[in-house]
Amino acid sequence: RGAIIRDKQLILLPAEHIYNKINGVWNLSADQGNLGTFFITNVRLVWHANLAENFNVSIPYMQMKSVRIRDSKFGAAL
Repeated sequence: RGAIIRDKQLILLPAEHIYNKINGVWNLSADQGNLGTFFITNVRLVWHANLAENFNVSIPYMQMKSVRIRDSKFGAAL
C-alpha cells in the first residue's frame, strides 16, 4: 500500500498509460457523496476525492468480473 496520487496527478505503474481522466465523478454512499477524479488506464481504474487525495480506490482490471451502469437516486452509477 502506498500513495497513488501526488499533487492531483496519478502515480503511474511501470508501463502504465492514462487513457482518460474524468473530473467531477462522485463516490456515492447512502445520502452523501464525495466529488473526485476518475482515471482510466491500461492497467486499472482509479478514483480519488478532490479534497482528500488519501481517500481513493484503485481496481486492477484483473480483479474485475464485470462492470455495469445502473440507476441510482443521483442518476447513472457505475
